Amino acid sequence: MNSYGAELLTCLLVLAAPAPAENDAMPPAAPPAETAPAAAEPSLKELVADLSNDRFAVREAASTTLWERGDDAIGQLQAAAAGTDPEAAHRAREILRKFDLAITPGTDPEVIRLVERYQQAAFSEKEELLNEMRERRAYRQLLKLSASEKDPRLQPTLQRLVDGLAVLAARECLLAGDAVEARRLLEIPPANASTLSALAAFHRGQGTLEAELERAKTNTANTGPAWRLALYRAAGRLPEARAAAVEAGEPTLAAVMALLAGDPVPWLELGAAENAKLGPDLYSPLALKRWNGDVLGKDDLKTLLESLSSRKQDIQRYSADALFLLGEPAAALPTLVKLSRLEAFSFFQSTEQLPEALTALKLDPKTPDYTAWAATRFKRIGASPADCDTARSELILLGGFLESRGLDQELADAFDKPLAALAEQAGGGFEALVGDMLGGRFLQLQVCGPLLRVGPQWAGDQDERWEKLLNAMFGDNEEVMPAWHWLAQLKPDATRAQRLQAIVAIAGYGADPDHLREQWLALAWAAVTKAEPAQRPELLKHLTALIAEAGDLAGSLKIHDLSPAKEGAELDQMLLLQLTGAGRWEEAAKIILAVMANPNGPANSHPDLHAFAAGCLRRAGHEEQAAAQDAWAEKLALGDAVRYWMIGMRYSLCGDNERCARWWQRAASEIAPSFNAFDTILENHATELLNARQWPQAAAVSEALAQITCRTDHGVGQQTELLQLRLQADLAHALSLLDQDRPRALAMLEHCHSGLQCDGLLADHFFPALRAAGLIEQHDRWFEITWQRLQEVIKSHPGSHNTRNSAAWLAARSLRHLDEAEVHLKQALASHPRQAAYLDTMAELQFARGRRNEALEWSAKSLNATPAESAIRRQHERFTNDPLPQ
Repeated sequence: MNSYGAELLTCLLVLAAPAPAENDAMPPAAPPAETAPAAAEPSLKELVADLSNDRFAVREAASTTLWERGDDAIGQLQAAAAGTDPEAAHRAREILRKFDLAITPGTDPEVIRLVERYQQAAFSEKEELLNEMRERRAYRQLLKLSASEKDPRLQPTLQRLVDGLAVLAARECLLAGDAVEARRLLEIPPANASTLSALAAFHRGQGTLEAELERAKTNTANTGPAWRLALYRAAGRLPEARAAAVEAGEPTLAAVMALLAGDPVPWLELGAAENAKLGPDLYSPLALKRWNGDVLGKDDLKTLLESLSSRKQDIQRYSADALFLLGEPAAALPTLVKLSRLEAFSFFQSTEQLPEALTALKLDPKTPDYTAWAATRFKRIGASPADCDTARSELILLGGFLESRGLDQELADAFDKPLAALAEQAGGGFEALVGDMLGGRFLQLQVCGPLLRVGPQWAGDQDERWEKLLNAMFGDNEEVMPAWHWLAQLKPDATRAQRLQAIVAIAGYGADPDHLREQWLALAWAAVTKAEPAQRPELLKHLTALIAEAGDLAGSLKIHDLSPAKEGAELDQMLLLQLTGAGRWEEAAKIILAVMANPNGPANSHPDLHAFAAGCLRRAGHEEQAAAQDAWAEKLALGDAVRYWMIGMRYSLCGDNERCARWWQRAASEIAPSFNAFDTILENHATELLNARQWPQAAAVSEALAQITCRTDHGVGQQTELLQLRLQADLAHALSLLDQDRPRALAMLEHCHSGLQCDGLLADHFFPALRAAGLIEQHDRWFEITWQRLQEVIKSHPGSHNTRNSAAWLAARSLRHLDEAEVHLKQALASHPRQAAYLDTMAELQFARGRRNEALEWSAKSLNATPAESAIRRQHERFTNDPLPQ
C-alpha cells in the first residue's frame, strides 16, 4: 500500500471508531511506554553485499528487499551483475530480469509462474502460455516478452496478442499513479505512426507536449521527423504536422493535414493516383476540376457518360454514383432506373418527385393502377414464398408510399384481398411479408393499415395463429405474448383486433390519430399503481415489453424508479441515456463513478467513461469534480482515435458541444487514414465544421468524403445521400469563396439549390447560412421556389404528413411563412402525435416565433420519444442557450 493509501485507511478507521459520550469519564492517560530505537534500514550497498553472504537466509532476504526497493536499486544491481562474485552477479541478474519484465512483489503469483515457464518452454508451449498471460491481463509482461522474443515463428501470435496492449498497460499504470512506467511501456513497441501517436498523446495528457516538441526539434535520429509529426498532430498544429509528414515520407498523412486545414487538393490527387492502380478513376480528375473552379461540360463528362453503357453493371453503378457525387444526377437517372427501379423510386420519392417515382415503377402517374401492380407481386410471392425478396421489397415500397401519402383507400384496394389470400397459403410467405410490413427490413418504412385489417381476419379465434402473427410482427420476443395477454386483462371488453391496434400504437408504428397509445398506457399504469407490491415486478416487466419498441423516456424511467434496485454497479447504457435525457445528471454521474470504481472491472481505464462522468458532473454543478474527470479522459486517451470519437459523443450527450468538437477534431487529426473508421470520423468532424460554419475546412473534408464514398462500396439505394454530400461540399465551398469570388460563389449556390430543391439539408444549413451571409435576396427567391414545390406536392397528396412536416421545417429554419407552416405541422401531428421529428419541428417553429418556453416544451416531447438521438439533444441545448433568431 502506498503512503496515501495508508493515510486514507488510517483516517477511515479513526472516523469509524465510536466517539466517547460527552459525559463519559475519560480514562487516565497511560504513561508512555519505553520503545527501543528503530533499527536503521540497510543501505543498497549493504544489501548488494549480502547477496553473496554465507548464510542462505541472508542472501534471500537481501534479494527480496532489493526487489522491493525497485528502480532505486537498479544502479547497484547492474554493478553487481557485472562483478566477479558469481552468486551476487546471478542474483542481481535475476532481480534485474524481474524489473525488465515488470514483475514486482505485488504481481500475481500465477503471472510470475507463467513468465518463468515461458522462459524455459519449448516453442510448442509458448503460444498457449502467451494466451494465458493475455487472459490474466499480464499486459506489461507480454510487451516485454514480445520485445525480446527472437523466434520468427512466434511473431504472428505476438502481433495479435500485443496489438494495442501498450496503451492498455499504460492506462493501468496511469491509474496507479505511475506515469514513468506508463511512458516506458509506450516506448517498448516498434516506432510507427500508431505507437508514436500514443506516446505523443501521453505527453499531451501529462502537460509536457510543448516541452517534448522543443526537444524533438533538435532530434537528428531517423525517427526524428516521424516523432515530430506525431507531436504536431497531438498539438493540433496542422501546418507544422503537414511539413513534418513530408519530411518523414508520409504523403498520405501530409494530405490529411492539408485536408483538415481546408485544402483537399493533395488528398484528391493522392486518391486519384491510388485509384489509378486499380483501374480507371473517372471521378477524381473531374472533382479536382470542379474544386479549381471549372464548370464541367459535355466533353469533360464524355468518358463517364459513355461508361454508363458498359456491359458490366458494376461499372454502370460506379459511373452513376460518380455523376451523383459530381452534382450531375440528371445524366445518371436513366441508368439508375435500368439498374434498379426500386432505387430510382426511392430517390424520386425522397426528393418529392412523385410522378417520376411512379414512372420508375412502370405506373402511369396520371392514372396509376396500384391494384393490378400489387397483384402481380403478390402472385409471385404465392408461387415461390421462399424466393421472393424482390417482390416483397416492391410491395413494401409501394405500400409505404401509399400509407405515407394518405392514400388509404388505394392501399386497401391494392393490399387487403391479396394479403388475405396469401395468408391462407402454405409456405411462410404471409409471415415473411408481415415482418417486413412492420419495418423488419426497412427501418422506418411501415405498412400498418392492411396488416391491422387482414391480420385479425386471418387469426380469427385461433390462439396459435395470433401467436404466429405477433411473432411475425415483433420477432421471436418471448416477452410479447405475456404483454399481449395482459392487454386483455386491462380492457376485458376489447376485441383482439382492438388489442392488435393497441400494441402496434404502443410500439410506435404507423399513425395514431385516436391516441390509442396514450389511452392504453394510462390503463397499464393504473393497473401497476393498484397492484400489490409483490405483483408489481411482473406488471412492470409486461409494461417494459410494450414500450421497448418505441422511445418512451418518461415511461422507462418510471419503470426504473419503481423497480427493485439491482445489486452491484453495472453500466446500463440505455438507462444512462434516459437519465441524461431527463436531466437527472446527479444519478447518471453516480452510476458511472460506481462502475468505474469496481475493482473487478476495467471500466476505470476507459477514457470515454471519464468524459461521460465529467459531462454529467458538470451539468449537476460539480465543476471541480468534472475537471478532474476531464483530466483523466485526457490522460487515458493515448492516441486511440476511436476512443476520441467516443469521448466526443459522451460530451455531446451531456450538451457539451465545444468539448465534443475538440475531441472529434483530434480524432480526425490522429486517426490512421487506413483505419476502417476513418470515413465515419471524418463525417462527424464535417458535421461539426458545418455547425460551426468553418466553411473552408467543412468544404475540404466534405470533398474528401465524396471521393472516399465514390471509391468504396457504400451500398445501394443511397443516391439521395450522395447528392446531399455534394450539396454539403459545394455549400461550404461557395460560402468560403463569397468574399473573394462572389460570382462563382453565387453560381455554386444556385447549383446547390437546383440539385436538391426539396431536401432537408437546405433547411438544416443552406437557408440559415444564406441569411447569415447577408444573401437575403437569394435566400427569399430560392426559398419561395422550394416552398411552392412542396405546396404542389401537398395539394396533390393532402395526406402526405411527412411532406407537411418538411414544409414546416423549411419555413421554421428560414423564418418565413410561419403561420402556414403551423397549419401543415398540426395536420402532421394529428395523425402522428409522437413522431419525434415532427415534435422537433414544432419546437423549431416556436423558437422561430421567439417563444423559448414553448420551444423547450415541444423539444422535451421530442426528446422523450428519442432519448438516444444526439441531434435532438443538440436541438434542446440550442433552444435552451442560443439567442432567439432574428
